[in-house]
Amino acid sequence: MFMKLLVFSDVHGRSESFSRLKDEFDQADLVVLTGDITHFGKAEQVQVIVSRLRKFHQTILAVTGNCDYPEVEAYFMLEGMSLHLQHITYGGYDFTGISGSLPCPGSTPQEHTEEEYSTMFNEIRHTSLDGLPLVLVIHEPPANTICDRVKPGLHVGSFSVRQFIESAQPALCLCGHIHEGIGIDRIGKTVLVNPGPFRSGQYAKISLEGEEVFAEIRNIRTTRY
Repeated sequence: MFMKLLVFSDVHGRSESFSRLKDEFDQADLVVLTGDITHFGKAEQVQVIVSRLRKFHQTILAVTGNCDYPEVEAYFMLEGMSLHLQHITYGGYDFTGISGSLPCPGSTPQEHTEEEYSTMFNEIRHTSLDGLPLVLVIHEPPANTICDRVKPGLHVGSFSVRQFIESAQPALCLCGHIHEGIGIDRIGKTVLVNPGPFRSGQYAKISLEGEEVFAEIRNIRTTRY
């Protein structure tokens, strides 16, 4: 099994720069969106973004973020793109995910408590596809990693997300939400990637080969990692 992913998070409605990545799209097998695709947008806003993205790539899987209204999730479901509490097999991998985030300092449209995350992870676990490497796509990063660090010594990620990763050990976890938490980390054998906000030009290129993960974080203007 070998597959190349192109990963975008925290687009926040700023999708014009997709046109600068034509070569990257041509090389990718799959595009993954990890939430906050709109900036407090609904179906009309996400349709514009997805239409722009589909000019360059047709195969897209996604979760929504805390800044996306439920209508965005409904659109993804209608288009067969949503990973929220779903399992989608692609390229020999089991992709699954959860949309939204933990409660934020200001109220946002899609928020979950740690207890609600635990319940949703139980649902994912009970419907998982045995024998396939798992790829977890989630807006909220796991606690106490590079990917949830807002500044040195301060982490704001989810302990429920971390507990699931520790027990299920997916090959890869793709997240976002924390704009400062750009980076690649590990929990056990699981590779964690927060590409950072695409509205600032950040994205990730990932190659999967069996359970091996090769990840690189880039910026449209300069390569960051």
